[in-house]
Amino acid sequence: MDQLEEIVADLGAQKIHEIATSGWHEKTENHRIYCLSKRWDNLSMWEWHAARQTGYCLEFARAGIFLDVRDVVYQAPPAYDLTDISNATSPSWFFYKYPDWSNEEEVRLVLARKKGGPIFEVGPDLQTRVILGEDMAKENADRIRAMALKRNPSVPVVTATWDAIRSKFALADVER
Repeated sequence: MDQLEEIVADLGAQKIHEIATSGWHEKTENHRIYCLSKRWDNLSMWEWHAARQTGYCLEFARAGIFLDVRDVVYQAPPAYDLTDISNATSPSWFFYKYPDWSNEEEVRLVLARKKGGPIFEVGPDLQTRVILGEDMAKENADRIRAMALKRNPSVPVVTATWDAIRSKFALADVER
C-alpha cells in the first residue's frame, strides 16, 4: 500500500474532502474574481445577472487592467492532484465553468486582494458607456444618468431594448 492509500484508509474519504476543501479556501481566500460578459447584448446575462432588464451593464475598454481578462473554459475542471503543489497555487482553476453555462460567454479578471480589500482603480478612460435595462426603475435610471453626466469625462448612457421581432437587443438613447 502506498503512502496516499494509507492516509485515505486512516482518515477516510470524508475527512480527506474536508481537508482538501479547507486547504483550497485558505489558498484562494486572497483572490477576487470579477466576471464579465464578452458582449453587452448577451440575453443570458441580462436575464440572470441584470434581473430581467431591470439592472444595468457597465462597458469597459479592453485596456489597462482589463487587458488581463481571460476567457472562461466551458468544461469540467481538470482533476485536482493533491500531491502536486502547483495545483494549489495556479490561477487557471478560476477559469473553468461547466458547459451548461457556455451561453454566458464569460471572461474573468482574477486579482489578488491587496491590503485594504478587493478594491482596484478603474480610471474614467476605461469605462466606455453604461447600458440600462429597459425595465429599470425610472428613479434608478435617472440617478445613473445624473452620475454619468457629473463624471469627467462624462460617459454615455443608453438603454438596451428587446426587439421581439428580430429576437435581439437594440440600443436606444431613450429619455424616460
